[in-house]
Amino acid sequence: MDRPSNIIPFPRKPAPAPASDDDHARRMILNAAACAWILIVVGGAAWAFELLATIPKHECNFSARRPCSSTAQRGVAASLGESGR
Repeated sequence: MDRPSNIIPFPRKPAPAPASDDDHARRMILNAAACAWILIVVGGAAWAFELLATIPKHECNFSARRPCSSTAQRGVAASLGESGR
């Protein structure tokens, strides 16, 4: 088979070196480290969400009414005054 004269042959890339046992051991260590890191991040996020979910939600702290103390004190004073009579 004859080559046409207008085709320029390009050099081929060298074949990749075969993976050695050292590469496999290093990959396994990095995989274990990555897995541990992911577990730490997911565990930390779950802990933070659980912590935020258990914050007591007082009525006036999460409402738009301000100041909270006057609203809360009026409700407590009214209920104490009625029960004392």
